[in-house]
Amino acid sequence: MTVCCLFTAFTGAMAAVEPGKEAMAVVFSVISSTMIGIMETVTFVAGPLMVEEKDIGLANGVQFAIRSGASTLAGMSLTIV
Repeated sequence: MTVCCLFTAFTGAMAAVEPGKEAMAVVFSVISSTMIGIMETVTFVAGPLMVEEKDIGLANGVQFAIRSGASTLAGMSLTIV
């Protein structure tokens, strides 16, 4: 929960960045990116542990299939635009 709050705070703080304050933008971006990495790591590690033991492989497979599909769609949309 703390990580999500920090991510939201520093992403929102990007609105305060004005021209000439590039260092502020870089710091806020790095902190926000770090929070995203922590959230992804916790999700990928703890997510499969929320299911029964026999379904852990299936949970991992579905999780990474959705991640691959979403990143493919995101990449396609950026390529088209």
